[in-house]
Amino acid sequence: MIERTLKYSKQGIYVLWILNGNSFNKYPQNQDGIRISLLEKNLHTMYNGRVYYLNMESKGIISGVYALSYAPYFNIKDVMYKKKSISKRSIYCQQIQSLKLKCRSIKYKLAMFEDEDVTSLCEQDIFQFLKAYCMKELKQTSNNTETYLIIPVIKILSALREVYGFFFVYEPLKTSRKRARNVKIVKFGFMKDKANKVRESIKIQVSDYI
Repeated sequence: MIERTLKYSKQGIYVLWILNGNSFNKYPQNQDGIRISLLEKNLHTMYNGRVYYLNMESKGIISGVYALSYAPYFNIKDVMYKKKSISKRSIYCQQIQSLKLKCRSIKYKLAMFEDEDVTSLCEQDIFQFLKAYCMKELKQTSNNTETYLIIPVIKILSALREVYGFFFVYEPLKTSRKRARNVKIVKFGFMKDKANKVRESIKIQVSDYI
């Protein structure tokens, strides 16, 4: 696949790789604990954290084009200790709404759909969650003078994990201070929450969200 991509690139041809999901036991749905092939790993890197699929049988196409994004897989019992599986992955599925293409040239000439990567989508939802949380807390505070809020990470995970899984929600919270992104966090770590319990939490500045 890499050899063919380089060959096309040298001829000025932009390549769009779409795999038959049936051949790789992949389907348009979120899944946990799934193994992926070396080919899928390489495409995931080339396409900025996604692989494009559609499902075909001898009778014809049975699904539209969709993108799968792979993240480290954490067993439920190991989430607390952040112990990820070496051989398995969690899968986030994103339907491709438009077949319009964009082209980019870095190492290879690649054609891509105009979809948004899962990390950006998740961060947008984290921002909306934190904004709603801030507004709710201020309404419950009589003097509306809260400058900072401490929010247990489990609250955010519980709200978004069903859609994005563990990793795509947890990682932006953990690394947001190192990146210039919409999700702004003052502090990440174990802190006392409103109930005076020490839990893994984030500290945010209210003015960053409202």
